[in-house]
Amino acid sequence: MKYQQTQVLRIIFHYILLIVLVSACTDSTEGTKVTEKNSTIDPQAATSLINSLWAMSRKPIQASLKQAQLLNQSIQALLEQTSVETLQDARQKWLEAYRSYRKLLPYLYMANQQDKAFLLAAWPLQPGYLDSYDIYPHSGIVHDISLPLEAETVREQHGLTSSEDVALGLHAIEFMLWADTLEANVKRLAPVDIAPEGWMVEELPNNRRRQLVSLQAQLLVEELKKLHDLWPSIIESNSRHIEPKDQLAFINAKVGECLQAMQDLLSVYGGKVLADNLSMNLFAGQREGALIEQLEIIESLYLTRNNSLQLAQTQLNYEEVLLLSGLLSDLKKYLADQGESSHQQAVLVLNEVLAILQIKVGDT
Repeated sequence: MKYQQTQVLRIIFHYILLIVLVSACTDSTEGTKVTEKNSTIDPQAATSLINSLWAMSRKPIQASLKQAQLLNQSIQALLEQTSVETLQDARQKWLEAYRSYRKLLPYLYMANQQDKAFLLAAWPLQPGYLDSYDIYPHSGIVHDISLPLEAETVREQHGLTSSEDVALGLHAIEFMLWADTLEANVKRLAPVDIAPEGWMVEELPNNRRRQLVSLQAQLLVEELKKLHDLWPSIIESNSRHIEPKDQLAFINAKVGECLQAMQDLLSVYGGKVLADNLSMNLFAGQREGALIEQLEIIESLYLTRNNSLQLAQTQLNYEEVLLLSGLLSDLKKYLADQGESSHQQAVLVLNEVLAILQIKVGDT
């Protein structure tokens, strides 16, 4: 099986190399290539395509906000009545919120808002920064009773000294819901009404843990609501400052950045970092399904049957569209297979996808 996969990748590599060589014969530089391709685009058609792309972005941002609100409601219900059933429901709502976020992520990149990803879903993280973990039973924000669990204070702790100092976002919530087995996590989140001598009830780890996860869920909704409300002005600003033809090349470059970020994530999955930190950063699992859904969003931008919504129409030639279609299909299969070797194969395929898009981007 591995031999066949290697042979397929080798054939793909040679095909891409052939495309590059043919392109090199017809165009002197990548930058010229973009200019010549874009120079043939009718400005009105380019504007129509850009408007269609931004119209498509409304649904994922609305869905992300809705799923975050449902997650928040489920977490508040968990804290109101802490049980195996309410924790299971909160975990399921987290998975749904994460899938929605992954569908939104390509549009954040296209709108040049990828920095919001750190607020919404920073990863990887150091679990001990949040709470007790492994051989550190008294670590983290939960056990630092000198730290008030208030919105402003927790925001200040997010990324305080490192990108892995994660206090907010989906993955911080993920750890709080999956830090231990189902039954053990219910005990971690159960309220405690009587404090030992010298302690206040609100200082107890269980109660601070409950307060922290409640705050995290509320702030996630707040960030997505802010993004949702600002989205029209963000789109308007992009359209005002960049010509439609240039926006197409810019968006293509941003899609490439989004795929590069996915490649980095998969490299973590399949490399030494994964081996060292597996239990620390794969709490819920099931990331592959969300990544596949993200790929399907990107695929729809390039390969949809509706020509008015096809980035490939202006950025790729016919042969590259066919090749991209095959590569994205292979990539989804590797992700569905899961496992370290499949992640490594997915990284290789992503290299080829990025090569196609970067050929068209040049120095944008």
